[in-house]
Amino acid sequence: MKYEHQLRKLSSEERKNLSSEEIFHSAEFSSYLQKMGETLLRHCGITKRLSLTILPTGIAPGWTDGKKEYLVPENTITEAYNDIYAKFTALLGIHFHEIAHIIYCDFAEEQKAIDKIKAGEFYGELPVPKTQAEVDALTEMKDALQNSAYRPTPLMTRTMKAKSSTSLAA
Repeated sequence: MKYEHQLRKLSSEERKNLSSEEIFHSAEFSSYLQKMGETLLRHCGITKRLSLTILPTGIAPGWTDGKKEYLVPENTITEAYNDIYAKFTALLGIHFHEIAHIIYCDFAEEQKAIDKIKAGEFYGELPVPKTQAEVDALTEMKDALQNSAYRPTPLMTRTMKAKSSTSLAA
């Protein structure tokens, strides 16, 4: 017990000398997240290796395409916290959120929907409007899809050209 207390005290003192960037962009942090993510995936019956990339900047705090996960430690969520443990907890939350996408999303179907929208078409069967407001809304959406400037561009289809600071590939 005495040694455990001394170790905690020593690590607490040493941690004060480390910046958020040194911790969250380290290979050890990436490895920790990767192992934790793979454990969650295995628990859900998914046996593939997780490819995790820590980026210095990005278009969102985190995202995935189902095969790769990207995490940006300095983001709009973590900037709200001064405490390193709070930042760590927020990053775990973002990581778990992306793992949930890998577990529960059908990325092939999503890509089909994105391709249809990019082509100016709806994906799947259109709803049958029951009110004039619904008719008007559907007409407005159809008109908007005919103009490529109004077509939504999902976050994951944007070009992600940030250089990675730490990458653990599959």
